Amino acid sequence: MEIKRLNSVEDLGRLRESLRKFMFLPDTPRMNVCCGTACTASGSHKVIDALRREADQRNIPLEIIKTGCQGMCQKGPVMKTEPYNIFYQRVTSEQDLVNCLYLWQRYAL
Repeated sequence: MEIKRLNSVEDLGRLRESLRKFMFLPDTPRMNVCCGTACTASGSHKVIDALRREADQRNIPLEIIKTGCQGMCQKGPVMKTEPYNIFYQRVTSEQDLVNCLYLWQRYAL
């Protein structure tokens, strides 16, 4: 993929769309999980492991993306879904993840 100089807002919009198609799996929901310092200390990697396990067991297609700090350090670990824009905070137990996936599967998918 060749990167050219952006000369306008329209160029930026076209780049954004091409990157979106290139970077994300089509028609697959995404869970952006914060892996910043505070969320990592609060257990975000354990949340990712449990989220993968639960999604696999329930046969839910899910792309998990580890992000940098999402700016809500005191609420961590935090997650945000795309394209549904559902925000989860203080996700710490497998029951939280089961509830999250259940609601997500029922109302969003």
